[in-house]
Amino acid sequence: MSKIKKTQFDISELIENGEILNELDLERAMIAERKLRVLAKENPKFKSARKKLRDLIEQYESKNWSADSNITDKKIQES
Repeated sequence: MSKIKKTQFDISELIENGEILNELDLERAMIAERKLRVLAKENPKFKSARKKLRDLIEQYESKNWSADSNITDKKIQES
């Protein structure tokens, strides 16, 4: 039996890790945050997850895309 490659993005796993590590995860986190915004209007339990995800996005962007960070051609190509 072959192993099935996991392709689905796990929001809770990202929040537990407490860090976004690359541009792909950043894009996924941003999409998930937008979806959580809609869900949070209907169900308040999603507000906490959305806030945590938004905080992780802001941390990653501050670390990697602020005026003080070293923005390389590789980073631009990744994004």
